[in-house]
Order: sequence, then C-alpha cells, then structure tokens
Amino acid sequence: MAKDEPSSSSASQSVFCKICMETAQAAEIFRNNNCDHAFCHSCLSRYIDVKVQEKCVLTAAVKCPEIGCEGALEPELFKHKLPQAVLVRWADALCELTLPTSRRLFCAQCKVAWHYGTSCGEFRKLEEGIEREREEDLLLLKVAKDKNWKRCPSCKYFVEKTGGCLHITCKCGFHFCYGCGMEYYSSQHSACGCSL
Repeated sequence: MAKDEPSSSSASQSVFCKICMETAQAAEIFRNNNCDHAFCHSCLSRYIDVKVQEKCVLTAAVKCPEIGCEGALEPELFKHKLPQAVLVRWADALCELTLPTSRRLFCAQCKVAWHYGTSCGEFRKLEEGIEREREEDLLLLKVAKDKNWKRCPSCKYFVEKTGGCLHITCKCGFHFCYGCGMEYYSSQHSACGCSL
C-alpha cells in the first residue's frame, strides 16, 4: 500500500466511526495517515465539504474531526475516496487564501499573489514563459558584453559596430559616438574627444 493513501484493514473488520457513532467495514473507512483516526467515507466527505463551505480551509488546513486532534486532512490522501465534487471544491478553496495582515488574496497552490482570471495551470505556463524570456534576456546581455556592443543612449537598443567610423546612427534616428556614447550634433561634430 502506498504511504500517501489512507490505510485500511481487512474487509471483514468493523471499525467504529466517531462522527455517526456507527460501525462500518474497514473498506468503508478513511484512516488518516497524519493521525491514524478513522471515520466512515460518507461522514468524512460531509465533514470536509462543510469545512470547505465554511471557508475553514482559507485560514488553515482541514483538521481531523477527532476532538483535540491537530492532524491535517490533505486532499491527496483522499483523492480516490471522496466524491469528485468535494475534491474540486476543496482544491479551489486551497487555491484562494487571504493573507491576514494585508487582506490580500494569495494563491496557496502557486505560492504567489492571487492571479485573478487565470487558472493555476495557465499561470504556471505564463511563469514558464516569463522565465524563458528572462533567461533569453540574460543570454543577450552576456553576448552584448562579450562582443562589447553599445546601447543607444536614446532608445537603449543594442548596436554593434562592424566597421567604419565611431559615428553611429541608431534605428531610432539618434546620432551618437560609439566610443563614448555622446550625442553627435551634426554629421561631423561631437562634444566628445574621440577620434573618428
């Protein structure tokens, strides 16, 4: 049996549920690995659904229903036992968390500020795209440094001098000295002392 699934005894063993106060076959029982307390499927499903609807999930994990127990009930442990509708509501509730000090929404699944109008999956794709762009930007900066490219003082676009004099006309129309970056006032005059 996998460690992350609720454990169960043999099917013939009866287990007492402390919520409904009835016995049920072991196959009908959830046993939480975090605390080892056992409850019948239908009682625990209703309990979790009520906690999700009461928004108890937004401030803390759903706790074991056993009085005084601090064991957390985690969705992964019960994914094959709870009704799909309860699991969906539970997952949605876990995604929306309010930070108590700032009253700002926080996505507990992505661990970032709430991404309004974007699902967690879409947000991850956006983050991956941003990370790729960030890596490409860093690569461009490295190439520019290695090749000693200069930035246009006006538009900040990288310019590579491949030959000729130091007078550069950028694609934005700005004229500058490739040596020091000073602006050219005419095609032949610059305030810098660089030799053309």
